Amino acid sequence: MSRSMESTAARAVSGTFMPQPAPRPCGAQQRVFLDVTLQSDCHGKPDTPRERLNQLLHSALGVYIVGTTVAGEDLVVRFDIAATDVDFTLHMLITALPDALIGRLLSRGV
Repeated sequence: MSRSMESTAARAVSGTFMPQPAPRPCGAQQRVFLDVTLQSDCHGKPDTPRERLNQLLHSALGVYIVGTTVAGEDLVVRFDIAATDVDFTLHMLITALPDALIGRLLSRGV
């Protein structure tokens, strides 16, 4: 009996067949977008959103940045991260830019 037939047979023995999710392509991970707003008036701090963006680009988070948008005087930075890197990304953001507004996670296709 082939290996796939054995695993199917083993799952069917209990009387309940549980369909398995379709396998993902090799190396595929779920990706998410995260929007972070760098405000122009940041509690009296002299650095501008552009300077804070420069700080992000030169940090470990720079590789995740996929775009920026100007929203009035603020700057919105979009990150494209693997779902498994969310904890690391949030920790680094809070450490590097505690005054940044962190938006919600938006799921995206691979």
